[in-house]
Formats: sequence, C-alpha cells, structure tokens
Amino acid sequence: MQLPDGGIRGGVESSEHPNEGSTSWQESLTVLAYAPDHWSGYLYAGVAARAAVVLKMLDRNELAQVWEKSAVKAMEWSEAEYERWKNSPDYEKVTNRAKNAVPAERNLAAVEVYRLTQNKRWHEVYLATQNLKSNRSEATFIYARLDPTLVDKTYKRSRRSLDN
Repeated sequence: MQLPDGGIRGGVESSEHPNEGSTSWQESLTVLAYAPDHWSGYLYAGVAARAAVVLKMLDRNELAQVWEKSAVKAMEWSEAEYERWKNSPDYEKVTNRAKNAVPAERNLAAVEVYRLTQNKRWHEVYLATQNLKSNRSEATFIYARLDPTLVDKTYKRSRRSLDN
C-alpha cells in the first residue's frame, strides 16, 4: 500500500457491505483504497523499522534493507504531510483524538526509525515529541534500551527523576 513517493494508504474498503455469505476471494463490489495520510505513514514507518531491526538480528540483511528503505521513505513523507496538516487552516477543526494520537504515533515511529538508522534527524524528532510528564509509552521503553552512545544524557536524567 506504499506509493512511490513514500505515502502509505491506511487500508481498503468495499463500496458497500459484501453480499451475505460471500468470501473475500469472491468480491464482486468495487474495492477502493484510502488516500495516503501521515497517521498511517507513522504507524507503518514504526512497524517497518522494527521489522528491519529484527531482520538484521536474524542476519537477513538484504530483506532488512528493503524494509529500512521503505520505513525511511514513509517517515520522510509523513513528516512533510504532518507539517502541511498542522499548518492547514482546517487544523482547528481536527478532533482531539487525532491531535493526540498522531503525535504519539510520530514519537514511536521516530524512535523506531532512529534505532534502525541512527540518523540524528529522527532522534531530534523523537526528543521534540516526547512529553516527559505523561508519556510512559513503548517509545520511552525503546529509547531507554538504546545503546548509551545513542541517547541524550540530559533527557535520560530527566526521565529518571520523574520515575522516582
């Protein structure tokens, strides 16, 4: 579902409810794909990056490179789209659910892509989107388990003081 520019489509949907008793391989209705969006892109980028990390652990480096390239492309596309979204005049109409969920997925995707690539750009995105007072998420756990040379020592001290 990834487009050549890196955008990720969030899924597919039939034009109507399927005929009763029909199976997926008997689909007779028009099937449509969602337009790509940054939220789906962040979800995908994080999972694709994690898959690449695991594949590297299993010495499946060629396949890991495929997933890494895809994850980075999705992350880059999502970042550009996120900025357009935030600066859109329609942003004020966006639900609180989306305003809370998208940054959380961005944060997780950033740390996953950083863990994979060690590219400082993703480290900066992770740190900028990390809410020390309320975020005790999977992203925080992943960051805490990174090689010590990859973490911001000031951040780690702040995190420790909150946990006590």
